[in-house]
Amino acid sequence: MIRLRGAVVGLSPDEHSKRTSVFEILRRVMAVKELRHSWRREDSFQHTDLADLKLGEDSEELLKEMHRDGLLIECGVTTILICPSCGRPDYVAILRCVKCGQSSIRRERLIEHKADGRVHPESAFTTKEGGYICPSCGKALKPTDCRVLGTWFVCEKCGEKQQQPKLEFRCLACENIFTEETASTRKLSDYKISEKGIAQLEYDKYKLIDELSLMAERFGIEVLKEAKSVGSSGIPHTFDLTLKCGDGDVKVDVAYSKDFVEGKDVLASYAKLLDTNTQRFLLVAWPKLSGEAKTLATHYKMDVIEASTFEELERAFTAFLGGLKGGCSRPSSNCGCEALTSVKG
Repeated sequence: MIRLRGAVVGLSPDEHSKRTSVFEILRRVMAVKELRHSWRREDSFQHTDLADLKLGEDSEELLKEMHRDGLLIECGVTTILICPSCGRPDYVAILRCVKCGQSSIRRERLIEHKADGRVHPESAFTTKEGGYICPSCGKALKPTDCRVLGTWFVCEKCGEKQQQPKLEFRCLACENIFTEETASTRKLSDYKISEKGIAQLEYDKYKLIDELSLMAERFGIEVLKEAKSVGSSGIPHTFDLTLKCGDGDVKVDVAYSKDFVEGKDVLASYAKLLDTNTQRFLLVAWPKLSGEAKTLATHYKMDVIEASTFEELERAFTAFLGGLKGGCSRPSSNCGCEALTSVKG
């Protein structure tokens, strides 16, 4: 099961890498509408639209897992034969006589002389000036006088005539010989994103808070959600996240908007900072600050991350957390701090 949004426990580095890959795939499938596999052996029939994501050899299994979890819809399937020894699809087909097993097989057309209704193999007709002479009636035939009714295969060793010779395959990679019965199979699937997958790409404030909490926990930082701090006014204030760091806490607020985070959101956070005498604070603005909000944040010397994609958010917040692990963040808010730090991916 792929663990996506809403998880409450930390992720191992492998789990985090896998989770990141899942979101990259979802965004790519949404962009291309339909993820189709290649028909090139050189690409191992992989989905070339994912090649630049560098997902590694396990990309096919990850797609299958995403399909099982309902994130992707299988919109097309093709089953191919592969070598049962090495698993490669690189082989040639060999025709063998059903009687003697030899591989010297000739395919021959069966031709009907329309006028007399006789059918003979093509080799039975003699040719004259580009046309056929019927072996039954001896009449020279025009192309319109005859028609091809089908084919059969003739063994050049024993003369056996057969509708379908025995088919076997020789692997070009390991030289293993196999048949349809002994071959392994591989399913090539095309995918579309499901409604569940689309929902995973839609953020709101609470999903962003979950993302930030998971990243902090992965760094080994204790996180409290919606912890209350009582201000000097006696009014309790709630910060979205509290990061427990060394000898003090870092308060984090998430300001979410469909377009621009406005100045009122910056003022709301600043009021809390003043009343609670918060020394270290980070404002995460999704997707970006308005001009007025940026001016206010700069004036109040707030640290700010602006991000409109998960990659931007992850890079910026990870860099911020790295600073905490190295000795915690510098003061921000209203305490003689540096100017706005707008960190982007």
